[in-house]
Amino acid sequence: MAHDEPCIRPAHRHTARRGDLHSFAHKVEVLCPRCGSPGSVRNHDRPGPVLATAGERASFTCGQCAYRTTQWMGPGTLVASRRCPWCGDRVEATRPHRVGTTPPSALPARCQRCDRDVSLDVELVLRGPAWEPPLDPHLGLELRLKTETRHGWLWAYNRDHLRELRAFVAAAVRSVPGGNTNWASRLPSWITAAKNRDEVLRAIDRLNG
Repeated sequence: MAHDEPCIRPAHRHTARRGDLHSFAHKVEVLCPRCGSPGSVRNHDRPGPVLATAGERASFTCGQCAYRTTQWMGPGTLVASRRCPWCGDRVEATRPHRVGTTPPSALPARCQRCDRDVSLDVELVLRGPAWEPPLDPHLGLELRLKTETRHGWLWAYNRDHLRELRAFVAAAVRSVPGGNTNWASRLPSWITAAKNRDEVLRAIDRLNG
């Protein structure tokens, strides 16, 4: 930090809002995968990948180019299995899922027992616990509110999340209700370290600008 930058005075006390991280994720600010314009993913049910065979749990519609999706667009592994319609053996297939593409509804496979081609319905999209840069948890779209610091990625799902994050970081005395189930208890240590307070708050303020 440069010596001529003013120090940000910490607030006296703040109690973190109750709830886990997904309590902020009812509406997530993202970038359109087609034109890059800002938009939002609205959660209709719960976080998780949306498959062609599943109900609509979340949706994104771009106000600029009208692109719309209800499918998982992030990274992962497609997993599919079924019994062979000819011999009854279980046939399975997996395939890496590329970022920004809609998962197919089926995967091709060959039965090892009868050597016939089988079409397998996609049943699940497995995802890693974290992505860099960070993504929206519902459809895997790129978050709008994110910035890379020398410590790691700083991000928020929406303005409400960003305001709560700022209030928590700025406080000299912090209280976290609910123990390790609370969203604030899962923050990386570099975000909550007092020595990084000024740097983190400036990064938050840049996102809020």
